[in-house]
Amino acid sequence: MKVKFNKFERVAGLFLLFTGFVVVLSFVSVAIQKGWFESKVDYYTEFETADGLTPGTQVHINGLRVGAVTDVFLGENNKVDVRFHVVERVAGKIKQDSVVRTFRPFVIGDRVLEVSVGSASASVLAPGSKVKSEKSLDVMDLVG
Repeated sequence: MKVKFNKFERVAGLFLLFTGFVVVLSFVSVAIQKGWFESKVDYYTEFETADGLTPGTQVHINGLRVGAVTDVFLGENNKVDVRFHVVERVAGKIKQDSVVRTFRPFVIGDRVLEVSVGSASASVLAPGSKVKSEKSLDVMDLVG
């Protein structure tokens, strides 16, 4: 038996198909912009304190967001172990002499992990390696 759709049912069906297509396209567009499909490279560092660092904290190189903190925990030597990843396309910028600092981009708000670009003569740091860290001061440290 052949099913016949009237004009209204065909228009409604096309509208639903179009809406579904737009939703899927929007999801894929957001996923690409957020870097969900990009390969990531893991590194870690150590700090004396985890003030303002949580999983999801942004990781920047030269002011550009290139990754996120994946884990923060107290290590065996009583220092805070911070695990983070960066997108693979910038991993070659992290060298043996790169340094990680924390700072607040604004007077108030969340801290950001800033990784310095290493010198041209230094070798690239292997994935999973420890990146040196330095303590940094911000305005909130001076105030309170």
